[in-house]
Amino acid sequence: RIQADVNKRDLKEIAKILKEKFGAHLSMITCRDAGKEFEVIYHFDINGNLLNLKTLTSKAISKVPSIISIFPVADFYEREIMDLFGVKFEGHPKPRRFILPDNWPKNVYPLRKR
Repeated sequence: RIQADVNKRDLKEIAKILKEKFGAHLSMITCRDAGKEFEVIYHFDINGNLLNLKTLTSKAISKVPSIISIFPVADFYEREIMDLFGVKFEGHPKPRRFILPDNWPKNVYPLRKR
């Protein structure tokens, strides 16, 4: 397993390179509330090798770029993280609720630490 930290400004370009040049498959996206910031971790499989890319966003900003245009499977993962943590994925074409019911209170995120 390889792990690397990436600046969120570079995330889309790196994801594109991983797919086009290395045949990467997105396995999942996870999020961790690390106190004052969120860690958004992208889990890739490249020919049986695991690569985790971690990017950070402050809680005050809570935004990272969407990679759905590169990896369409990111749709469900990004929407799940939006629902549960409140991290917004800029450029997501349909950022609607995925897990939480439509009547869930605004700005209440079940996995966000206080």
